[in-house]
Amino acid sequence: MYAGPLSPDTGDVRVELDALPVDVLRMRIVAEVGKRMDLDALARQGCREVRMYRFLVVIEKADGNYSAYAPDLPGCVATGKTVEKVERNMHEAIEMHIRGLLEDNLPVPVSSALSEYMAVAVP
Repeated sequence: MYAGPLSPDTGDVRVELDALPVDVLRMRIVAEVGKRMDLDALARQGCREVRMYRFLVVIEKADGNYSAYAPDLPGCVATGKTVEKVERNMHEAIEMHIRGLLEDNLPVPVSSALSEYMAVAVP
């Protein structure tokens, strides 16, 4: 198995599934929002390589629900009644967004957004 480190330049990792021993295929990768990707299931579907991307997702409380967006993926947004639901919806939205870019032979943006909490004392 080749599972390269998360690249600081592209924010992605490549996993070659055909080199995995059967027992290692049972390994699961947990994505940023908690969705599980089953490498065994991907291999059964004939997938020999997956590419994983990492993007900052901003989640905001709205009136009666939550909304989320990825600053590095313009137009990629989701909503949900709970934080967990908006996370799942956003994960699916990012997957769909990236698939669309790849199908249209467009580059997947490099993840460059950062976030930071700042403490400010006001007298």
